Amino acid sequence: MLSGVECAKLAVAIDELKKKKVVAEANLKEAQSLNESAWSMYGSELSAGGMVAKEQGIAREIWELQEQIGLLNKALKGEVDPVDEEKLKQKLNAVQQNIASLDNEKSQIEKSIGDLRFIKSILMQ
Repeated sequence: MLSGVECAKLAVAIDELKKKKVVAEANLKEAQSLNESAWSMYGSELSAGGMVAKEQGIAREIWELQEQIGLLNKALKGEVDPVDEEKLKQKLNAVQQNIASLDNEKSQIEKSIGDLRFIKSILMQ
């Protein structure tokens, strides 16, 4: 459970991220407008790839900001608890151990298949 101070910190961070998002959205609209003007003026002489890449970069920034805002809002609502990090680390460790065990088993199976193929190749001669 978050304290009042922690909730206030999250609220301030959300407001800052929202301001950044507004700026990024304005930058995207400006870039799109400039690109449309340049395209209508110069057409195929321009490299559309650079124009699209810039727009996509800004759109990605907007998406990331929205994701961060959503995450902080979840934390404010109590849907996400920063204290859960230790539980998640333990779960991750268990999953990594399972993966290592499965990788070892996979290697053993692959070796057995290779051994059998070797025997089959001798028998087919």
